[in-house]
Amino acid sequence: MLDSSQSRSAKKKQILDDLKNDGSIQSNMASTGLSESVSPQSRSLVDSRGYAQKIPNEKLRGQLRAMATDAVASWKTNGIPSSLRLTNGIKRLAEQLVVRTSADSSHVGWTMVTVVSEFWRDQLSKTGPGKKLLLLPDCSVALHVQNRKSMPEFSFEVSAGASPHPRSCGPGCVVTVLEAAAIESGWGVASSSQALSVISGLLEGRFDAVLGVAKLEELEKAFSMLPVFAFPIAAVPMDAVNGNGISHSPGCLADCIDADWVLGLLGVGDGSSSPACGYLPLLREASTLFLPKAIEETFKTLGLDPTSIQSIGTGDKKSQVESSQLCPLHAADRLSIEFLSRGGKFLRPFITLASFDAVMLDGSSETSGRASLRESAKIAAIAIEVFHKASLVHDDIEDADEMRYGRTSLHVDHGIPTAINVGDYLLGLGYQIISLLPTPDRAISADVLKILSSAHVKLARGQGAELWWRKSAGKQLSVQETLEMYSLKTSPAFEAAIGIGVRLAGVIPEEAGPISRFASHVGIAFQILNDLKDWEGDLENARSSAGDFCGGRPTVLMAIAHERMAPEPAEKLSQIVLGVGAHSQDSIDKKIECAKQLLADAGVFTAAENLVIHHRQEASAAAALVTMPRFREVLEFLIEIAVPRFSSFERTKNG
Repeated sequence: MLDSSQSRSAKKKQILDDLKNDGSIQSNMASTGLSESVSPQSRSLVDSRGYAQKIPNEKLRGQLRAMATDAVASWKTNGIPSSLRLTNGIKRLAEQLVVRTSADSSHVGWTMVTVVSEFWRDQLSKTGPGKKLLLLPDCSVALHVQNRKSMPEFSFEVSAGASPHPRSCGPGCVVTVLEAAAIESGWGVASSSQALSVISGLLEGRFDAVLGVAKLEELEKAFSMLPVFAFPIAAVPMDAVNGNGISHSPGCLADCIDADWVLGLLGVGDGSSSPACGYLPLLREASTLFLPKAIEETFKTLGLDPTSIQSIGTGDKKSQVESSQLCPLHAADRLSIEFLSRGGKFLRPFITLASFDAVMLDGSSETSGRASLRESAKIAAIAIEVFHKASLVHDDIEDADEMRYGRTSLHVDHGIPTAINVGDYLLGLGYQIISLLPTPDRAISADVLKILSSAHVKLARGQGAELWWRKSAGKQLSVQETLEMYSLKTSPAFEAAIGIGVRLAGVIPEEAGPISRFASHVGIAFQILNDLKDWEGDLENARSSAGDFCGGRPTVLMAIAHERMAPEPAEKLSQIVLGVGAHSQDSIDKKIECAKQLLADAGVFTAAENLVIHHRQEASAAAALVTMPRFREVLEFLIEIAVPRFSSFERTKNG
């Protein structure tokens, strides 16, 4: 009798043979270019821009995967090398592997994704049935039958009537075969169009592992927010359909999916190596704090009235509060709690919990009463998010943003006066929670209140600076003034989230390390990166490309342009800014492209990217001064999750 490894290998071989006999799989993967090569887990650590992108041939794929597996296996004993957590760490490793196999530099991107996927292979195999999910693309042939002209673009929002299951072109289609193999091996299967809900499911605990098959740029859109070494998400990049493969239907995805690799990661083939799951449990805990039931329990713990929460629902679109359903006496409560539970990344409460746990584990405080202190940290984490949500309600009004978390903003649904009141309610609720926070002594309570109130004032100063700039005709902020404004607008929330976690663990934040300096650099880099992303648009919040530019909001890009541009292109850019709102959408799109080209020609995007890199490095330098090792790791992780390494505009010497 075959052992389990031999059985899996034989089964995988049989599946592949069946596919080949059916004419549904390509014997040699074509080496055509890809626009990007970014791991779905993190743009911060896996970014191969600067190289033309190609998928290696079958022989090279095997060699590179074997070398990646060997590298990952060594980490089980010695841990993940610190160099891989640094800038371009995985990229350098991939470059080394490519050189050792005499492969082409165009294969670096594929190799980077391979390293990450092999890193998680063992974790995928250990995950129990019903807790792991395979995301497969729709077969282009099946879509063509439904009067689709080409493969669909990846979408965060599931369109009306979209199938939760991947579509295939028949029994011999590679999508059908992979789906059947996955189900038999205990995997759930969904269409890659469901990626947004899958990410949510991962955080909420519905899934413990995800394997995605898609084009690299599509995987990046779905998973760029997730750090590479914290989430069990593997990826198999696929090439664009080229029609050169052997398939039973021209254009079938058999032409571009490496079925052998997918089957191996599914556990149908043999394989090994994997780490523990990092910060995923803590990220899940942070997100579950804002489920209506959890908020209700927190209110009861603090002695607050939970009546307004008990009929909120789940926070999805169906449970959105309608004006006609509201009792006037409870309207502010209902709308505020509903908005609080809508969604988000819940990064700030995670930071508070992670900072608290790290300092406690570093042994920098007394361990007595740790359980009650942990409950206090959870309550404080909720308050941090309450303040953040309040700022979002007000920001949406001030910026005239009509969408938030994929839904219409509060001021659009209920009017500006009501939305202002909801923001005010949330601010009051945040301070009320802090006033009731159980702490060992009054000094800690006073410090927590001081940290939060200081952050609140700084944030208002930063937002006030932006609003005043907008109404000051002809006033142009310098780059330095813009960065100072960014530090006021964005950094205080990070600093407060870290500082409160540290203080509740019994350590004075100033004694834990240069937290304020660290947060300032993270906040500035975070905001500059948002400026760059603005030129890509925002699918979730329905913002078109260059929304800040069209809205006349001050950005560091415009400040750099003002300092770098010659008079003629600067005047042309100014005229575009002044006239962009008075044209049709087609005309606006053309003007935006013209503005983008002017900025690119002046080196504005490159200069902004260099600023991101600089402030990331400064944040890393500040984190390096922290002597508590676990707390230092939290700060390093925050850099990776808050400030992805590259924007879509980055240019390197090779590209």
